[in-house]
Amino acid sequence: MKVLFVCKGNVGRSQLAEGIFNSLTKKHRAISAGTIAKNKGKLVKSVSIKNVKVLKEIGIDISKKKVKKLNKQMTDHLGKIIVFCDRRTWPDFLLKSNNVETWISKDTQYMSYKERRKFRNQTKKKIQRLLKDLER
Repeated sequence: MKVLFVCKGNVGRSQLAEGIFNSLTKKHRAISAGTIAKNKGKLVKSVSIKNVKVLKEIGIDISKKKVKKLNKQMTDHLGKIIVFCDRRTWPDFLLKSNNVETWISKDTQYMSYKERRKFRNQTKKKIQRLLKDLER
């Protein structure tokens, strides 16, 4: 099954979740994207260095990941879409999708390293539960 993780900018939460998901399974695949993925009108190109660091602490490397802006084609033929941001930034096609689950959280941009580690660990637990559900 293919899973899409979505956050506002695809710099933090969704990239972190994609990295964790793909490190825990070879049977399923995750991708990530951002509903906005822009800063001052320009596409942001790289993931959060701080999130790269907290994932490296548990053996996951997302340092080469590129930021992607969400588009309709990304949501086609997916088993599950997990969204971390509130509905105000969602495009219409995402609002109309039947396979969306929300895991609302504060943007990692505003988190300390301690908070990021807590978010990483909570997200890993949620993904482990998700993978168990996918196996049923």
